[in-house]
Amino acid sequence: IGFANCRDPDVCIVANISLVGNGGCDDAANKRSCDWDGGDCCAETCVSGSVSCGFNGDGSAVIGFLRCLDPAYEPTPANASCIVEDQSALGNGYCNTRNNTNYNTARCNWDGGDCCASTCVSTDTQECGFSATNVSIGFANCRDPDVCIVANISLVGNGGCDDAANKRSCDWDGGDCCAETCVSGSVSCGFNGDGSAVIGFLRCLD
Repeated sequence: IGFANCRDPDVCIVANISLVGNGGCDDAANKRSCDWDGGDCCAETCVSGSVSCGFNGDGSAVIGFLRCLDPAYEPTPANASCIVEDQSALGNGYCNTRNNTNYNTARCNWDGGDCCASTCVSTDTQECGFSATNVSIGFANCRDPDVCIVANISLVGNGGCDDAANKRSCDWDGGDCCAETCVSGSVSCGFNGDGSAVIGFLRCLD
């Protein structure tokens, strides 16, 4: 049966474990439980292996270290080592995702918070979630590992345990998955996220 039911948040769960620590930055493994892809995504921790540092996971493209998410390498204050063409573009309400720039990186505090719904603040000239030409672009480029990124934020803290939100950045689904922290809302505690099945609290990971 394999280990498809492994839910331990401290265990690295990826399709190909050999890509962790191979030198190339693999998005699927770039998370705390995989030690940020074994260090492959940050210049300070990457060691070339089957793939040279600065490439993506399979070595097919040069990406640099713009995907470095390890909070240990975020300077304090956030913009101390943030080198961008226009400092005023940080925190202006528009998520700047131009290739090979530092805007949406830890060192620039994720473009001053512009790329995540919960951290972006609209300005007089720019509404969060929109492009510079007023086209809706949403927050698909949110990379901040401390921000809760789920398809439906209303399921967090609604009483039902939602697997997608049962992680540290979402405060373990707002406490919905553990008996001690769950508070019934639109869904009764002990049910899954949409209330369609009784699951108890076996998915408590906190």
